[in-house]
Amino acid sequence: MRNNVVHSGIGTGTTAGIELAIGGVEKIVNNTIYGGSATGGNAMGIRVIFNIFAGVDNTPVIENNVIFAEATGGFCIHESLGGADPVSVQNNNLFGCAVLYRDVDGVDDMEVTSDITIIDGVNSLVTAGGNVEVDPMFFSQAGDDGEIDLSDDNDWHLTDSTPIDVSEGGLNLSLDFSTDLEGNPRTTGFAADLTPSNDGATGWSMGAYEF
Repeated sequence: MRNNVVHSGIGTGTTAGIELAIGGVEKIVNNTIYGGSATGGNAMGIRVIFNIFAGVDNTPVIENNVIFAEATGGFCIHESLGGADPVSVQNNNLFGCAVLYRDVDGVDDMEVTSDITIIDGVNSLVTAGGNVEVDPMFFSQAGDDGEIDLSDDNDWHLTDSTPIDVSEGGLNLSLDFSTDLEGNPRTTGFAADLTPSNDGATGWSMGAYEF
């Protein structure tokens, strides 16, 4: 799954931009994902679920995404059960979430859940690195009407004000694809004397749109 803009919307229970429940390894890369604004539950950008019926671990690759949520109980990335273990969480922008990452280790009654609220804590995970927590300064996050959940006029393109860690802080994934959602080329190299501070940055933009 790549180069998508995902809007989870609003709900009275749980909302999730992307929910993985089948198991195996999936690539979730260069998407802009809004986890919604659940009024009575949790809003999640990406929810990774262990498929308890099939007994298959869920081990996706999560790279170069911009992930955010506005609910009080918002999670940028949420592991559900111990078999939900992304094999790579690299160079994503996680912002606007009460919890950046819910990490679940172990199985059954030996599970240990950790809610990580600072980006250094996310990057300390074994499979993580290069992630940032900054406002991406979209062209218009909530649109002219100021209502993010009315998505018709939201514009999540990056701008001149976007921090360089987002506009040029992604990994080079050109072995798999080389354009963005609109067909614009993904670019490597850095445009100015300043370079991104996050590990692994190559000049690619995070999210669905290349800057």
